[in-house]
Amino acid sequence: MWKLYVKNADGVALKTTVGHLKEAISQSEEQLFIGKIKHADYNAANFNDIQWFDLFFHKRVAFEHENEMRVAFVHGKEVLHPVKELMGLSIPIRIHSLFQKVVTSATSIDLFDKTKRLLEKHNISSDIEPTELALPPFSALSLFKFVKTLSSKQ
Repeated sequence: MWKLYVKNADGVALKTTVGHLKEAISQSEEQLFIGKIKHADYNAANFNDIQWFDLFFHKRVAFEHENEMRVAFVHGKEVLHPVKELMGLSIPIRIHSLFQKVVTSATSIDLFDKTKRLLEKHNISSDIEPTELALPPFSALSLFKFVKTLSSKQ
């Protein structure tokens, strides 16, 4: 996924939970909807029982690998008749509530250090680690997890 969403070799991903996301946006006065994206084959799907807000939480099956959550809002009656000037909405976010873990791409050790310093500068307490893709297939950590899994099954 790094190659899909990062233009150069350096990238940072933020891992969070629905609970962290709810806390982060809890000060908004807008009615916000949080939902997991459902994937459908639009040629074969039956949308007879769909609710209007479900429209914001569907994507084609081709995007299933994204495992995406989405936050959507309704701004007056523009849901079905969008106003062209309305391009988004600024909402207050408690950024410190959002972080569960920060993961850096596998290609840059320097990026890890820069990201760690940036989090410290803004007093954001979060675990930070390089992506597991940076580890060799049988690193000490992965070998330990594998052996631990085998022994717990016996």
